[in-house]
Amino acid sequence: MLDKWWWLLKKRLGWTTASRPLNLKCENCGERLTSPHFCRACGASEESGWAAPDWSEDGEDDFDYDDFVRREFGHRQGRPRNVAATVWGTILIVLLVVGMLLAQFAGGF
Repeated sequence: MLDKWWWLLKKRLGWTTASRPLNLKCENCGERLTSPHFCRACGASEESGWAAPDWSEDGEDDFDYDDFVRREFGHRQGRPRNVAATVWGTILIVLLVVGMLLAQFAGGF
């Protein structure tokens, strides 16, 4: 009874486009269906034959993450090359910008 009143409220507020409330039950878990195509409780659907989906990860346990990282990104360890040059270049640019701003606003050197 409460479901019908809730459906009427949703229909009046425009929260649903369903033409009538469904009185269907899931063939897998027995929960009330809100859609004739999919069960929100167990995930069963028409496509799965109303059987619960298989969420197991069998066959994926043999994945070696460290080996994957070595193959994709190589064996290089430590900091990348040219970090020192990048740091010094950044410092130089910042000093130049600060010097230009001081010259602009302080009236020159």
